[in-house]
Amino acid sequence: MEENFQRKEGYQPGLFGKALRGVANHIGSPSKLTHVDATKYYAKQVIELMKTWHIILEVDHYSFDPNHSNFLPKRYVHDVGVANRFRTLSVPPISVINTIDPLMRTPLGGLFENAVLINLLQGKSAYKKISSSSA
Repeated sequence: MEENFQRKEGYQPGLFGKALRGVANHIGSPSKLTHVDATKYYAKQVIELMKTWHIILEVDHYSFDPNHSNFLPKRYVHDVGVANRFRTLSVPPISVINTIDPLMRTPLGGLFENAVLINLLQGKSAYKKISSSSA
């Protein structure tokens, strides 16, 4: 997948993996361009391209209150296995059964969110836009 992306899009080597790692390490949290180990310009460019390839999925967060409308999106990876592969490189392994500490279980919640999003976007619903809101 990375080779096809680089060949088609002509991006610098390693940027694909850096973007995936940056998104995977922060699944379930608001996503910043600084999570990608690249300049903000390149991070924005590669994330936008990966969204068009459906490699990175994005959920925007909106507020009903116009005074609180600048929320960062949450970004997810198209496949939980890919997300887990990139996360395990820098995040300790987590287990539903063996991990009791709530702080260590937070990354697990992000993986569950990722799995739910993938299931929501199956079939014809893949062309829908999913977002969240707060009061």
